[in-house]
Amino acid sequence: RAQNRLAKTDRIDASILAAYGSALKPATTPPADPATARLALLVAQRDSLVEERARYKTRLRQHADLWLAAQIRRLMTNLNLEIVKLETLMREVAAENAALQARSQRLDEAAGIDWRSALCLCAHMPELGSLKREQAAALAGLAPFNRDSGQWRGQRRISGGRAPVRRTLYLASLNAVRKNPVFKAFYQRLRTAGKPAKVALIAVARKLLILLNAALKNPQISLA
Repeated sequence: RAQNRLAKTDRIDASILAAYGSALKPATTPPADPATARLALLVAQRDSLVEERARYKTRLRQHADLWLAAQIRRLMTNLNLEIVKLETLMREVAAENAALQARSQRLDEAAGIDWRSALCLCAHMPELGSLKREQAAALAGLAPFNRDSGQWRGQRRISGGRAPVRRTLYLASLNAVRKNPVFKAFYQRLRTAGKPAKVALIAVARKLLILLNAALKNPQISLA
């Protein structure tokens, strides 16, 4: 649109992408190692089955038909078995790779992060531990961006980023504010200042991510 080209074809897309690359010269993204790439596939499949199981659970509460309710329970039982198989395979893939195993065990030390969350972060954010704090927050979609114009000051909002990482850290923040006194105090301070619960939890998730990023850089940092 900025070039006044409103049509869309594969040829136009290719030329615009070529112009974009020539003008901005984005850094290349190195391919993930085979173990991390496979782990990412397994984690994504597990997440898909967990979401499907949640949908069936919702339907089960809504169904009055006994036969359909029984069928949904059978489907949920099968999903449970398949999820367990995937989780077993995820742990095996991580155990077979020394670097993955070390990273996941280090992340698992943090309050709110269990082994599933740790493997998700290893799979979907392999850059963690090599980023600046601002880069890590932006890559996870946990960085608030300004919305200002002249005298007008808009509300800061998070946007973009890697949805699986953001979802994992948000869920981890729910546990962190219960189990970790530092995060609990931080969360309560934000709530006392008038921040909505969800905004405060996003801030906790961002703080947790920054801590994990620093911990992978420095083994002396305590995650207890």
